[in-house]
Amino acid sequence: MQTSVAGQKALEEAATGLIDMASPSGKITAVIHFGRPGTVLAEEALACQATSIFIGRRDRSRLAQTFLGSVCLDIIQSCRERTLVLAS
Repeated sequence: MQTSVAGQKALEEAATGLIDMASPSGKITAVIHFGRPGTVLAEEALACQATSIFIGRRDRSRLAQTFLGSVCLDIIQSCRERTLVLAS
């Protein structure tokens, strides 16, 4: 329950920031899902026919990615037709 409340608060703050930067409030949809992040995010993006996906990433070693997985990699593999990756 605490995770849901904290997640909802973070989403509300993010939405407020986007609206402050002139994003139309009608274009913002906030949802909370639980599960494997890469899979859940890819499913949500496909379901709402997202045209862009922006996510942050952490640099991990290949060994860490093998054991922990990679959200970016899951999304790229699931959303091949409309994926743009910008990494620093």
